[in-house]
Amino acid sequence: MTLFTKRFIITLSAGMFVLTALMPVARAQTHTSLFGWNERTKQIVLNQYQNYGGPFYDRGLFRLYTPIMSKEHDLDLVTYDFSMIDDHGWHYNKQNSVRMYVGSFDLGEFLHGATIRNYIPVASGLTLPLVIDRRFNMRTDRTIIWLGLDYIYRDLHSFGFLQSVAEQKADLNGMIYYRFGTPATGWIQAEFTFMDWANNAIYGLGEFRGTGYHNSRKHERNPRLLSFKAASPVWNQLRGELMGGLMTRSRSKVGPLEFDELNTLDRQRAHWFGALAEWANPNLTAALTWQTRYANFRRENYLDFSDIPHNGSFDVDEIRYGNFQLENTLGGIIAVRYGRLHLHNHIQHSWIRDRERDIHERPSQWYSNIIYAPFDYRETRWTLRHRISWIPEGPGFTASLEWSSMYHDMYSDYEFEFRGNPVRAFDYRQLYELASINERLTLILGYRFNNSTRVEIGASYDVDGDREQGFYDYMVDRDARRFDGGFGRLIVFW
Repeated sequence: MTLFTKRFIITLSAGMFVLTALMPVARAQTHTSLFGWNERTKQIVLNQYQNYGGPFYDRGLFRLYTPIMSKEHDLDLVTYDFSMIDDHGWHYNKQNSVRMYVGSFDLGEFLHGATIRNYIPVASGLTLPLVIDRRFNMRTDRTIIWLGLDYIYRDLHSFGFLQSVAEQKADLNGMIYYRFGTPATGWIQAEFTFMDWANNAIYGLGEFRGTGYHNSRKHERNPRLLSFKAASPVWNQLRGELMGGLMTRSRSKVGPLEFDELNTLDRQRAHWFGALAEWANPNLTAALTWQTRYANFRRENYLDFSDIPHNGSFDVDEIRYGNFQLENTLGGIIAVRYGRLHLHNHIQHSWIRDRERDIHERPSQWYSNIIYAPFDYRETRWTLRHRISWIPEGPGFTASLEWSSMYHDMYSDYEFEFRGNPVRAFDYRQLYELASINERLTLILGYRFNNSTRVEIGASYDVDGDREQGFYDYMVDRDARRFDGGFGRLIVFW
C-alpha cells in the first residue's frame, strides 16, 4: 500500500467520524470504558509467570512482540475481543456473569479469553467475590482465580481483599483495597498488592532440599503494586474515568541454584495510566482516551562465557544489559443509534518504542550471537475499527459489518561498527514477524435472547490478501489469501 492510499483510508475514517456525528438520530444509550484495558495491563504486571517466557524473560515486561506472534495477531485480538462499549456494560454491572470469545489463530490453535464472576452474599453487607479469568494469546497463557471478601460500610465506603491462585506457587498475589462512592455519585478505588509474597519461601525450600528448581528468582527487594481506578458522576452530559498503577522497583537474584556466583541481579519497574473523557446526550456518544504503559529492566553481573581460548581457560566478559518499553496511545470514539441501526467508530494512534541496551566488550560477539545485539525499535501505529450493526429492541437476530485495520510505520536502527564503539546493531525484524498493513472486513451474525444474554459468530475477509510476508516487508508473489478466520462471542448475566 502506498503512503497516499494509507493516508486516504485514515482521512476517510476521520470523515466517517464527522458524518456519524451529523446524522439525525433518535436516541443513544451508549457508554465506553477503559477498565478492560486497565485489568488486562494489571494482570500482565501481577502474573509474570504466565506471560510468554515466564519471569525469566528479559526482553520486556509488556511483550510488545514475541517470536511466536504472527503479523495479524494484534488485529485478531481487535476483531475477536470485546469493544470498549462492551467493557462498559461489563465493568459497570456487578451481576453474576460470564463472557468469552474464541477465534482462529492458525490451523492448530484458538486465541481465546473467558471471565466468570460470581458474587456470593455471606452476611449483611459482606460478599465473597469469586473471579476466574482465562487468557490465551501469543503474549500470555493465563488461568487465574481471584477469591476474597468485600464489605460495604454505610453505603459509601467499602473495603476488602483478594487473593490470586495460579499454577505457580511463587506467583501468589494478595490485594487489599478501599472504595469510596457509588456509580451515581462517582467513585474511586485504591489498591495495594503484595506481589509474589510466597516467592522467596518457595525457592528457599527448593534450595534447602536441593531439588525442585534448576533456576531460581529470589527477591532482595520485593515488588509492590500501587493501583487505582475512578469514575466520575455524569455532569452536564460529561463523565470520565481515570486509572493507573505503579510497580515499585524490584531487585532479584536470578540464576542456577547450584552456581550462586553466576546469578544475575535483575531490577524491574513499571507503570501505566489511562484516562477517558466522554460526552453523551440522547443523540450520540463521543469519547477521547489516553493510554500509556512503561516498563524498565536492568541486569547486573551478566557474564559471557562464550569465548573460550584453546587452552581451556575461561575468558569472561561482563555485559551491561537492560531495556525499556514505552507505549502511548491517543484514541477517539463516536457511537450513535438511529432506531435499530447502530454505528460505532473507533480510531487509535499509538507511539511505540522498544529499546535494548546491551554493551559488550567485544563487538565481534554481536555477529556470532544475536542475544548480544542491542536494538532501538520505534513504531507509529494506526488502529481503525468501524462497525454498522442492526440490533432489535428486544429478542431477535443481530447483524454487523465491521472494517478493522492496522497500519504500522516501523523503524529499527541497523548499523555495525567493527572498530570504536558500536551502536544500535540489531534489526527488530530478524526475530519478529511484522507487516506494515493489515486490513479486513468482518461479517458478524448473532442472536439476542434478552438484555442480559447474547451470542455472536463472525467470519473475516482479508482485504490486503496477506501478500506481505512479514519479515523485512517483503511482498510475496502469490495469489491473495482472502479467508481471514472465524470467531465466536458469548455474554451472559444472571
